[in-house]
Amino acid sequence: MDSIQIKIAQNKKEINDAREIRHQVFQVEQGIDSKLDFDGKDDKSEHVIAYSENKAVGAARIRYISNKTAKLERLAVLKSYRKNGIGRKIVNYVTEYIKKRGIENMTLDSQEHARKFYEEIGFKQKGKVFWEVNIPHVKMWKKI
Repeated sequence: MDSIQIKIAQNKKEINDAREIRHQVFQVEQGIDSKLDFDGKDDKSEHVIAYSENKAVGAARIRYISNKTAKLERLAVLKSYRKNGIGRKIVNYVTEYIKKRGIENMTLDSQEHARKFYEEIGFKQKGKVFWEVNIPHVKMWKKI
């Protein structure tokens, strides 16, 4: 899995690749309604796409909450590519990318089962478990 390329989506094909990853993970695998995943915020966000040997395997969305805080959203890796560090590489890429833009804090809403993954890369839980799309989530925060 060393041949992972991660980048900000620059064109319609790359954005569509990111949307397809989200479709496979959130709608097909987790049963989330597409209207809840594709929530109208994509046009106001930057999209990150990960490729392995020219195949789209992971994606995420960056939304700027303020001039100092970005929210990482919709992090997804295709099931057959999980446990290879791709999710961690995407988060690290986003962290470096937004840091260069002067962002000081990153927040996200993690599905509860993924909380430990985010804690291992420096995020701290903020508040109690809440339910979104019928899945328990926790708010997480990281100073960059």
